[in-house]
Amino acid sequence: MVSNLGSLQIGMEGADQVLYFTHDYFSMTSCKNNNLVAAADSAKKLGVKKLVAVCPVEHDMAFSDDSKTWIEKRKEAEEMALASNARMSLLSTDLVFGKDPTFLVHYMHQCALAGKI
Repeated sequence: MVSNLGSLQIGMEGADQVLYFTHDYFSMTSCKNNNLVAAADSAKKLGVKKLVAVCPVEHDMAFSDDSKTWIEKRKEAEEMALASNARMSLLSTDLVFGKDPTFLVHYMHQCALAGKI
């Protein structure tokens, strides 16, 4: 779990493969899309060979103050992240995350290791 870009970069230093969950699984935050793009950029700069970003959709808490819908904003951020890092892949899911998604995190990590993501 990381709370800012600096701690994310420290966590990725020296890693070949990274499974990145967008932060704060149980509520929408204004910087989630920006963090996705920043994670892609940081992984590329740090030489991460494989980055899988897990992006919960969070329909129940989604909103946008912009003229675009929250889905359009999320899609835009995903496209920017993928364009900035060709070694990145996305796993978008409608799975519901709670305050302790540890089991689900480990399960998805095992799927990524097995090449199923």
